[in-house]
Amino acid sequence: MYKRIVVIGLVAAMLGACGRGNVRASDGLQVDADSALLVLGVNHHYLVQMTRGPIVGNTWTLPWRNAAVVDTFPDESGYIVVKVKPTTDAEKLGLSRVFPDLLHPYGPCQGYKTPVFMLRAGTITYAGDLDYNFDGSQLRFSVTSDVEKARAYLKSKYSNAEPLEFRPMELLTVNSGFCQTKTLMVPIFIPATRR
Repeated sequence: MYKRIVVIGLVAAMLGACGRGNVRASDGLQVDADSALLVLGVNHHYLVQMTRGPIVGNTWTLPWRNAAVVDTFPDESGYIVVKVKPTTDAEKLGLSRVFPDLLHPYGPCQGYKTPVFMLRAGTITYAGDLDYNFDGSQLRFSVTSDVEKARAYLKSKYSNAEPLEFRPMELLTVNSGFCQTKTLMVPIFIPATRR
C-alpha cells in the first residue's frame, strides 16, 4: 500500500522527474557491460518513477533527494521497458512514486513494502507485473508474473528481444521520511523602501 505524498513530495517529484522513459522500438534492445534493461508490466496507465537506493538487510532506503532514474508511463500494451545502469547487492532500483493522476503522487512510507529490482549488466530482465488498485484515497498493488506474455510482447515490438531473464522483483521494507508531517520554515525578506 502507498500513501499520498503531500506538498513536499510533489515538489520533490517535480524536481526529481528527470529519469529515463521507455526504449523506443526503433532503438532496439541494446545492452552492454554498463547497462541493463528492465521489463515491467503495469496494469494501469500511471506515471511510474523509480530511484536508486541503498540496501541494508531487508530494507531499501529511499534517498532524501529522491531523483528519479526512471520516469515513464507503460506503453499501450502495459509494459515499461527502460535502459538503466546495472544494480548491485548494496544499491538497487526501487519504485519510489506512482501517479494515478499527474497531480497526486503516491509513494511508500516508512515501514511499508515497495518493489525493488536487481538488474545484472548486459541483461534484459523481466521482473513481473504490478497490478494497481486505486480507490480514490489509497493505492494498493499486487505482484504477478507471466514470462511467456512478456516474451511475446518483446518479440512483437523489438527485433532483438532475447535472451530474456526472469528475475522477480523483491518486496522490501522502506526506510523513508517522505510521509512524515513536517513544518518547513521559509524566510521571506521584504526590502525596505528608502525615503
